Amino acid sequence: MKYLNSIYLLVGLCFCSCNSNIVTNTNKESSLEEKLIDRATLFASKNKEDVKLSPNGNQLSFIQLKGGIRNIWIASLNNIDAAKQVTFSTKRDVFYDYYWSTDGASIIYKGDNGGDENYVFRAISLKTNKTTVLSPLDGSRTQLYGISPKHPKEIILGYNNRDPSYFDLYRVNIESGKRELIYKNTKGFNRFYIDTDLKLRMARKPATDAPYYMLYKCNESKEFQPFYRIELEESRTYKVLQFDFSDDFFYALDNKETDKLALVRINFKTGERKQIASSKKVDLKDVIFSSITGKPILYLEDYLKPEWHWLNEQKFMFPESFTEQRIRFLGFNNNENKCLIKVSGKHPGKIYIIEKGKEEKFLFSEKKELENYELPEVIPVTIKSRDGLDLVCYLSLPKGSDSNMDGIPDKPLPMILNPHDGPWRRTHYNYDTWWQWMANRGYAVLSPNFRGSTGFGKDFLNAGNMEWGAKMQDDLDDAVDWAIRVGIANPDKIGMFGASYSGYTSLMALAKSSDKYACAIDMFGPSNLETLLNSLPKYWMIEFEEIVKRMGDPRTEEGRAFLKERSPITYARDFKKPLLIAQGENDIRVTRQESDQIAAALSQNNIPVTYLLLKDEGHGWFNTNNDLALKGLIEDFLAKHLGGRVEGLKDQIDKSSIEFVKTTKQ
Repeated sequence: MKYLNSIYLLVGLCFCSCNSNIVTNTNKESSLEEKLIDRATLFASKNKEDVKLSPNGNQLSFIQLKGGIRNIWIASLNNIDAAKQVTFSTKRDVFYDYYWSTDGASIIYKGDNGGDENYVFRAISLKTNKTTVLSPLDGSRTQLYGISPKHPKEIILGYNNRDPSYFDLYRVNIESGKRELIYKNTKGFNRFYIDTDLKLRMARKPATDAPYYMLYKCNESKEFQPFYRIELEESRTYKVLQFDFSDDFFYALDNKETDKLALVRINFKTGERKQIASSKKVDLKDVIFSSITGKPILYLEDYLKPEWHWLNEQKFMFPESFTEQRIRFLGFNNNENKCLIKVSGKHPGKIYIIEKGKEEKFLFSEKKELENYELPEVIPVTIKSRDGLDLVCYLSLPKGSDSNMDGIPDKPLPMILNPHDGPWRRTHYNYDTWWQWMANRGYAVLSPNFRGSTGFGKDFLNAGNMEWGAKMQDDLDDAVDWAIRVGIANPDKIGMFGASYSGYTSLMALAKSSDKYACAIDMFGPSNLETLLNSLPKYWMIEFEEIVKRMGDPRTEEGRAFLKERSPITYARDFKKPLLIAQGENDIRVTRQESDQIAAALSQNNIPVTYLLLKDEGHGWFNTNNDLALKGLIEDFLAKHLGGRVEGLKDQIDKSSIEFVKTTKQ
């Protein structure tokens, strides 16, 4: 079976009604004291992560930390403790999105160089231990487009080594590395859709100078015919999933005729549509297909909490306690009588194997060291924005702070607002290590889904168009006002913490609402929207028309004025509260320029700012020593300005690549 995710990510960015809905857990008594959990246990312990089931169902794979680097390991289900390391990266973690070949003979994985996102794919033979390079080693980027059980020794990869803006398609043998060009992308397509025979069947590209996309059919001669129009309002979340085995139909998460994404089957020849499943509350998200029939059998409805729905006979039964949490399917064997799942939410991920007709069997916890701690469960909350939108948020409270378990602490707490990044994605009910970390240090943590988030329908998504720094930011302030009003947050001790887009919101919080926030943390957030849009990677520029319709257009005088108005750097003189900035030197999405210019502007105005540069990182942190050191500095910063608990830094900074670029007195 295939596990398909519907979200496509671009970047990794008052007064409100008293109406709110808090879903609380009343099944546990709250402890009075909470142990301080050290950061290494929370973030860097020897855990098993990104677990997958082998195609024959007899083995599993996972990523595990050893010597400060995460690599892939495999183990028999009957003897997991005897796991064998199969990749041996020594400089940088193996990326989490790796794959078993469909015959189970190899594992396909990727890595980059210091966060440059120029991914190189490799395959490791589990029989010979031979590693085969599947990508050009010329600094270009590789993307995966097709994998099929009909052709277990081959995959479809795209390379942008001919033209950085576009990817050419190759059929690649994962044992020999031999590759055959199947399509030279001279027509400007930005997405390709491959059938079960690994043939190119459809492609997508934007219309010339227009904010919509067109799907094109592709015949055997690689001739393309316009087939299906995807409007701007639909395009950010619309997703073609896969072809059925007849290749006469394809399945899509489609919002052509609905506000919310529905599961739709579309006739490839006629365009006729048939809706298979939908939700009135939320976009459908993950869909699982049978590798035997090629038909969808499961889909996820994820509003306040996730709910899986079967489309045919329910093959596996789960205890009721599982259905109250987040279930993630980690793989099915080829016969589809065995599946591997992760259950999380009330605790870190626990891995189970389930065979059809049998009870589940617990295998291990992803974070075994945390089993010794009682952890708080995240609380779903729905609040109203000032103009009446429902904002689904998630609240985490320190253990012992809410004695009657009503979702409101016994006294107002220092609070951290932690919006999600993107911005075109969402946050959801789950076990989140960052939230647990902050709650353990004594903070309430509130993570809102503001307008512009995906998952809640195209109207909610498109309500964020041209609203960076405006109504999208207002939603965050409304969430803070609600938390103060109901007694969750101490109004004098509120900070904002974010990365990428939410790093931008941290900057805007101090730029426009400094009286509301005591401090902010910006990790690789854009400070100038014009320079951000002018420095995007070349292979993103094919979607530029859509981007500027959602953010503003740097190509026109009017657009530049608009982007200036919505840029934090414009308001550098208005910052009043302390700021911590963290930036990866090799970031290609939000380049170092964004952090350099805001740090310089604030320093010139004698605004307190600490600027941390991570020399061997990109858009996020992969080096464990860097990650732990940065979290220690973040913890100290928050404690100084909000009053939370601290573990101390020990010698972690000396082991990291962190450079203090610019510090003013705080």
